[in-house]
Amino acid sequence: MPGEVHNYLLTASLCTAILLVGLLACSVNPRIQSDSRQESVLRSTLADTLVEIRPPKKFRALPQYRFSFGDEIEIKIFDHPEFSTTVTVRPDGRIGLEKIGELFTLGRTPRQLDSLLTRRYSRIIRRPDVTVLVKSFGKRNIYVLGEVATPGAYELDDGMTILRAIAKAGGYTQYAKLNSVILMRNEYFRNPIAVRLNLANFPRKPDRARDRVLVANDIVYVPKTVIGELDGFVERFITRFVGPPLDLYLRAIFFTRVIN
Repeated sequence: MPGEVHNYLLTASLCTAILLVGLLACSVNPRIQSDSRQESVLRSTLADTLVEIRPPKKFRALPQYRFSFGDEIEIKIFDHPEFSTTVTVRPDGRIGLEKIGELFTLGRTPRQLDSLLTRRYSRIIRRPDVTVLVKSFGKRNIYVLGEVATPGAYELDDGMTILRAIAKAGGYTQYAKLNSVILMRNEYFRNPIAVRLNLANFPRKPDRARDRVLVANDIVYVPKTVIGELDGFVERFITRFVGPPLDLYLRAIFFTRVIN
């Protein structure tokens, strides 16, 4: 009998506690309940948003830096200070190293040059530990040639377009054929291309798609006659129309293949 009374009292107490919890829940400020629901919705929405803006698994790799004319390169050989040195990329695109000789460096990445030097130095050093650093950058030039006031090499400014480059060269002459301007570019120093652009309607009808932004070593050629056929134009242009001192630069840019 005492056990039954005890169980009865325990059950009654439990029911009372549940009832009190229910009453307290009902008596909670409805604004608090509303805020709680809003917070729950906000958390859910935020979670969905975070999932949506997660970056893709694969990023598009940024282009690696490639050596250009005038770059100052520091080469360090661990435990062999006699071979450590600083060199500058010459106008012919090469560097000269003691015991190694001439190396074509124009257009290579620091990693590619590191690998090449490691192979070369391994002939005279056991397991060479090579480090390649860009100590300073040379000037980035573009070339404006043909029917302009002062043809030549010009330092590349940020955002420089074809027309700005022509203006920097003193403007075009009265014989210029602006409907047949040629842009020559060698992407990664391997694939020389030539594009013909019609700039005759500028500035009356600006067309940003035609007035392209230039990159280092681009050549803008303003012809005297309309260029009809572009096949083989780059090679004909370099070999027939360009003389010193630009020929040294341009031949290195357009006709030397980088072998990794």
